[in-house]
Amino acid sequence: MSTGVKCHRSCIEAFECLKRYKKHRYILFHIEDDKEIKVLCQADRSNHQLISLLVAETYHNFKDSLLKKMDEGEGCYAVYDYEAEGKLPTLIFVSWVPSTLDVKKRMIYAASKSVLKSSLIGIKHEVEANDVDEIEEEELRKKAS
Repeated sequence: MSTGVKCHRSCIEAFECLKRYKKHRYILFHIEDDKEIKVLCQADRSNHQLISLLVAETYHNFKDSLLKKMDEGEGCYAVYDYEAEGKLPTLIFVSWVPSTLDVKKRMIYAASKSVLKSSLIGIKHEVEANDVDEIEEEELRKKAS
């Protein structure tokens, strides 16, 4: 099903900054006015050497951002640059469409996901989440393994 939703150029530019230059830890995208996918926010990395505590803190900020969208009655997409201890970083695409959203919004997000995902070359893993349990760090760790 085609929704007519387009992917704004800024989504690809932000993704390239994350993928190539490691400028961001994660990016959130949303559908604006049921017409276009745009960058909602980008979490910059620290200029310091990342340590486990900082990575965990960043994950909690990421999760809080997703929960905030749910509280606002919205969904979003995200790309998270996941780093587990002793493993290479991997890019995880998250489709966050809480079951609490109205049916129209859920349908638009579900049907438009491929528009964004096909524009972001280099995604290794995908998480489709509609419940808080599905965005726990353990779930991301399982997908990244």
